[in-house]
Amino acid sequence: MPVIALYGPINPRYFGPWPPNPTLAVPYVSHALVQRVGKVTLLQGSPPCVPCDRAGCEDRNDSASVCLLTMAPARVVAEVDRALGRAPLG
Repeated sequence: MPVIALYGPINPRYFGPWPPNPTLAVPYVSHALVQRVGKVTLLQGSPPCVPCDRAGCEDRNDSASVCLLTMAPARVVAEVDRALGRAPLG
């Protein structure tokens, strides 16, 4: 089953989805726009502060996370299309 995981302030090295190859000690790096391990695709925001490991930009659960708010929906849809083997629209 393909997995598309969206990550903002949290470090995927510690809380990333488990890839199908559990022999990898650390399957992800702290920050990259796209990381793929097997059928898992991990997308992260582009601000240089990613990952900050805070609860939102103001370090509160109810504060916004710019890294997620600026992640373009078209980018996510393109990764879903890629994972499903569909040609991109347009």
